[in-house]
Amino acid sequence: MRMLGAALILIFGIISLFSCSTYNYTPMRGSEDCRYVPSVEDCQAVAERIEDFCLKSCVIRMCRGDANITCDDVVQTECVERSAKHGKDDVGGFVRRGPQTCEMPTEELNWCQLPRTPPCQARIMVHELAHACGWHHLDGKGVPGNEGSVRCL
Repeated sequence: MRMLGAALILIFGIISLFSCSTYNYTPMRGSEDCRYVPSVEDCQAVAERIEDFCLKSCVIRMCRGDANITCDDVVQTECVERSAKHGKDDVGGFVRRGPQTCEMPTEELNWCQLPRTPPCQARIMVHELAHACGWHHLDGKGVPGNEGSVRCL
């Protein structure tokens, strides 16, 4: 009887462990040092809504690991400066402007670490990755925050 009791406790412990774990959560490359970064899966789910095939394919590749996320002190200082310059407190990230396209994106994404909900984090990330793939504000194409910034909590 003791053996059965111990086995049941072990089984309930394993079930509890799995029920608390997150399923389908793959960290994005470079996110181990950054906060508030969406999972690869959440990023890709938002990217699926992009209407332009080349842009969508590029952003999905970036979600999977082609992007290198940076959130060091230099980036955080620039996040504050960009927010002040634009009169906002919600600059989610930025990409250095260059000749990037959906076929030849820039891999560097600077992340501002805003404390937002996971769905909002994914929308902000897709917006920034779209910039890395050559997209610009007002280009449309189903990218979140087409008007300039992603508004969410």
